[in-house]
Amino acid sequence: MRKITKSCCLLSLCMFLSSQAVLAQESLVLNGTDEAYQQTATPVFLGNYQNNTIFVTGKNVSNLRGGHLLSSNKQIRSLAVCPVGTTFAVVRDQEKWVDIYDLWSKNKKVGRAKLNDVVTACCYSSDGMRLAVSDEKGQLSFFRLSDYSLIDAISLSFVANKLVVSDDGKLLAASNGTTIAVIGMDDKIQHAELSVSGKLSAMRFSPDSKELALLADNGQMRVFDTRTFNQKWDIQSLGEGRDCDFHPNGKYIAVVTGSSRISLVNVVDDADRMYVDTDEGGINNLLFAKDNRGGLYLVYNTSNAVHYKQMNELPPFLTKLLDDEVQARMAEWEKRMPDETDEEYQLRVNDETRAAQMRIFEEEIATRMAADYGTDNQMTLGNYNPETNMMALDFGDMPPIYIDVPKEDLRYFMNADDIEIRNPIYGVGKNDKFELLYADIYNKQTGKTYVFDNRERKSLDYLAEENGFLPLEYAQTGVMDEMKLDELKETELLAAKQDKKLSDHTKINVSTSTFNEVDKDGQRHLNYKVSFGYTVDDKFSSREDFAPGRYKSNESVAAQTMLGIMDKAMQGEFSKYIKEGKKVKIIITGSADGSPIKRPLPYSGEYGDYDNAPVNFRGETLALTVNKNTGIATNEQLAFMRSMGMKDSIKKKITVLEKLDCLFETQIEQAEEIGGKYRRIYVDYIFVDAF
Repeated sequence: MRKITKSCCLLSLCMFLSSQAVLAQESLVLNGTDEAYQQTATPVFLGNYQNNTIFVTGKNVSNLRGGHLLSSNKQIRSLAVCPVGTTFAVVRDQEKWVDIYDLWSKNKKVGRAKLNDVVTACCYSSDGMRLAVSDEKGQLSFFRLSDYSLIDAISLSFVANKLVVSDDGKLLAASNGTTIAVIGMDDKIQHAELSVSGKLSAMRFSPDSKELALLADNGQMRVFDTRTFNQKWDIQSLGEGRDCDFHPNGKYIAVVTGSSRISLVNVVDDADRMYVDTDEGGINNLLFAKDNRGGLYLVYNTSNAVHYKQMNELPPFLTKLLDDEVQARMAEWEKRMPDETDEEYQLRVNDETRAAQMRIFEEEIATRMAADYGTDNQMTLGNYNPETNMMALDFGDMPPIYIDVPKEDLRYFMNADDIEIRNPIYGVGKNDKFELLYADIYNKQTGKTYVFDNRERKSLDYLAEENGFLPLEYAQTGVMDEMKLDELKETELLAAKQDKKLSDHTKINVSTSTFNEVDKDGQRHLNYKVSFGYTVDDKFSSREDFAPGRYKSNESVAAQTMLGIMDKAMQGEFSKYIKEGKKVKIIITGSADGSPIKRPLPYSGEYGDYDNAPVNFRGETLALTVNKNTGIATNEQLAFMRSMGMKDSIKKKITVLEKLDCLFETQIEQAEEIGGKYRRIYVDYIFVDAF
């Protein structure tokens, strides 16, 4: 959030007075420093033409030099300045007419618009040719300024005390403080009736006349689309909501939120706010003004001064710039070629080709604008989802993009400087910020290119909300751990083969993964899983693994070799996850094939007796009983005892686990088929909150 103050301001300007003592301000020079024009009374009802700002102080209309353009004998209730810079109009207390004066001379009245009732408000048409005037009877009258004759009148359902005309001259908004009527300037028909939640303080049309902002004194602003009169934006927390005006680019609106503060609010994203703070207080009115050199200024009053601040540095309204150029390009594209037949034209210009061409123009223009205005292309490596292999790349203010990166490639995404964006295509999002629609993501380390393509403009919010994403560094840690674990496994396998314990027909598998988990209490945990398993070719299973009906872990060379790898891993590379009191879930899965057990196998009780022990079997909890008396009568019991044998070996062999809070879980698998490949043991270590 940026703050603009008098002593140290983000946006500043200055005006200094010409040595010539004249009322007109053509020679006023704006030179870039903050400036306040002191007055003897509080300025209200600010009006301007270019850098000629005038205002009311009681019964007088003055300019910045302190010269009185008008000295009146009655209180002035309203002031309007002709948009073409020729005259200004005043509404005085209890008068049935509006007097029009020369903007560049003192007390030079040039005309009068007469009514039958007391005038309440007035405003000029955008071309300066007409004057709209409201009165106490609810009449809205229109005068021709060439001869000050009445040309039209309509009746309102209320007495208007505020009038404002859109810049395109098509609409007029009239209000009594609670109700706002929008009337066509040409047809004199009321097109909409709008309202605010409090008392209306100000109403302003956007510079392109497509929006109407209504500011209430309770700090709420409603912005309506002037084509449909549907509400587009609802902006809250604007303090006392005293006055407002659109920045000429239409993206920001300045609001007097209190006696000493002006807020510049982004209407597209109202969290984007900047502030002008003053020490003097008394701010009630403001407006944006351009000088004849194109300089833009925020003009506002305090209790005894009129202030100018330069506003040329605000961000552009990308959406409108893009839309304007696209429409212009489309209008040219839709023109019929000189030699084009009806059939040729219909083939070239139809709903389908029009939509396709508009998308092409949007992409071309937005990509060029991104180069012209600059984007926050400082890319950082984002989170990674190991379940979907999606990696996020972050770009400051722009939305993240997602690319498919296989787990084995993660080791080459250590440094963002190694990642290059090629052939980007940009768009402008709903938040009026650039977004990448397409890019080739080139990895300098591998020469590999990953393609991001969202030219269909589908929402990617669901990806950001997926719980499977985790910090990239943790996913990379898992990859590096797995590589080291794989090296350890190969070393142990080689030793076992050299000792003639195992052959090439036994394969031991190791892997790691990191994942988010929500427990039964709703607490989120970032867990790290290390998995071990093995396979043995069927014909070698009885020799290198379990023979039929066998369950003791020391009877399987494959299981014992896997146990040795686990022990060395936990004492070595994975010791960093073994911290006093931390939790680890050890899930042991024993499996059995479908070989029938004709008579119970003897069980000597070496792993203990079990009475209705809970076991996970095919996603459900199964209660198993195994003891010396029952023996092992089913394949489910056999698979269970293989798990218990491995549990016993882990507790005896891997003593480093004693530091941890070990939670053992048992799973069993039982195949219908018969064969040694279905007699296996798998072990998963899940380190809870490992990082």
